[in-house]
Amino acid sequence: GEETILAGDVLYAKVYSDGSCREGNLRGVARAGWGVHFAPNSPHNVSAPLDGPMQTSYRAELKAVLHIVRHTTVPTMIMCDCQAVVNTFTRLIEDSVMPCNIREQDLWDQIATLVQGLSTKEICIQRMPGHLNEPHKAKHRYELLKNGTITQGDIDGNVAADKLADQGADAH
Repeated sequence: GEETILAGDVLYAKVYSDGSCREGNLRGVARAGWGVHFAPNSPHNVSAPLDGPMQTSYRAELKAVLHIVRHTTVPTMIMCDCQAVVNTFTRLIEDSVMPCNIREQDLWDQIATLVQGLSTKEICIQRMPGHLNEPHKAKHRYELLKNGTITQGDIDGNVAADKLADQGADAH
């Protein structure tokens, strides 16, 4: 089933999000997708192409987070490998600081509406270093596993979300 983590007095379900963009440096042909991984073989795992004319990996990352916020019904820890999304989401939840005047305002507005009034005991986000399964990241992976920052389940969940995001981008 789902991976969970006890943080303080809250048992969170861990859900992994990711965004992907093919040909991201070529605005006219860029195509992005997003993925959300709940658990191995979960019927809730999802991948989809990013809608709209603005095709960026950042928008795809946000769309995955928006999907999680829309669909979770239990205390949830979003595991996200995009530091900018983690930072902005954390400020939104902890300090009610809304990002403004950004290209992704439409997505942030939707997320803000859904999390309004929620606390970190209901939904939170944590940075998940990406691509730790790759050979050149073996030392970093070992250090993070050894000090308990992440688990092998976190690596597997991130890899699965990454594959789902790639499938979403390829579905254009």
